[in-house]
Amino acid sequence: EGTKLADNFLMTLEREQSAVGIFYNDADNGLRMMSVEENLTPSSYSHTVSVVNLIESYAGQSVSDVDVYFTLNGETVDDTSNVVDGLDKYDQEE
Repeated sequence: EGTKLADNFLMTLEREQSAVGIFYNDADNGLRMMSVEENLTPSSYSHTVSVVNLIESYAGQSVSDVDVYFTLNGETVDDTSNVVDGLDKYDQEE
C-alpha cells in the first residue's frame, strides 16, 4: 500500500554471520522484528530448516502453539521423526 511501517530497526550481526529480519505486528506490542540466522554452508546431505510461528488465530480460533511435521515420500505424520512440536507464538525453532 506504500504505507511506512517503521523508521528503523537495528539488527546486530557477528562477523561472517547472515540473518533474515522478519517483521510482524504483535497485538500487544505493535510492530516487531525477529531475526532468523541463516546457515550459508552448502551441503547436499543435510539441511537446516527454521520454522517461525507468526499465527495468532486460524479459522476464528486463537492459536497458542503450532506443530509442524515434515514427512518423506510415503511417510505419515505418525511415522515421521522430523517434527517441530509446540512452537509458541512469535517463537522460532530449527
